[in-house]
Amino acid sequence: MRDRGKAFLQDSSIAGDFHREYLFQEGKQLLWLPVQDRVASYFARELRPGQPVKLYVMLLGGYYDSGEITWAFIVNEFSAESVSRTF
Repeated sequence: MRDRGKAFLQDSSIAGDFHREYLFQEGKQLLWLPVQDRVASYFARELRPGQPVKLYVMLLGGYYDSGEITWAFIVNEFSAESVSRTF
């Protein structure tokens, strides 16, 4: 993350805002994405496993290796339908 931030923004301090990654599923594709700490702090209160969520991401860049491009994204915001809680 630090290297990506430095390459994209010329500033590695962006890494200080990302300490957690979460596993998301888009169709059959599984994606581990780093989530900004401020945003991740709302996940436990507002999301449940398997709940559909809309992610707002930033493309940090990508690299090409052996005929494939791997893209690097970070999550900066999300929105989801309200979930009723059963206590």
